[in-house]
Amino acid sequence: MQTNPFGFNSTFFYRNTILYVLIGAFISVMLTVSAAFCATRKDLPGKNVIMFLILFTMYFAGGMIPMYMVVRGTGILNTPLAMILPNAVNTYNLTITMSYFRNLPDALEEAATIDGAGPIRVFAQILLPLATPIIAVISLYYAVAIAEIRCYVDITHLNKHKCNVHHLCSWHKVSLNVDCWK
Repeated sequence: MQTNPFGFNSTFFYRNTILYVLIGAFISVMLTVSAAFCATRKDLPGKNVIMFLILFTMYFAGGMIPMYMVVRGTGILNTPLAMILPNAVNTYNLTITMSYFRNLPDALEEAATIDGAGPIRVFAQILLPLATPIIAVISLYYAVAIAEIRCYVDITHLNKHKCNVHHLCSWHKVSLNVDCWK
């Protein structure tokens, strides 16, 4: 068990951060890629309304209090899902993934459809392998975002005395003395 001068177990924080990053990034990437594929379909009814609502949330976010009310209302408060699900799909990442899918040739999907492939098979066996570059990019974006959120959450769960945040957030090159609480 590795402890630091402040008396808390730092391996607990690192282990949790790594788990949250891996699980959260996987869920976020799968949801983003699936949503981007669905939103780029030409035959999607109400496509313009859906795109407007997606872009509206990018410019006008609800804020912290409505997010807390949603998390509490869904019953995931004080669970690991409260860290993963509310921020699972980032509008910016969704937009760039949609742009990537729009730029893939339509002939690939048409040829697969002629050969008898349905939309799920086209997505899983034709388009998803071609989307590995955008999956790598948004995986990195989500991993960094989740690690930053975890860093600040870990700070709030320390003991009730002054603590050095540099130990937990060394990748930010920040050293602060803050009041921490349970």
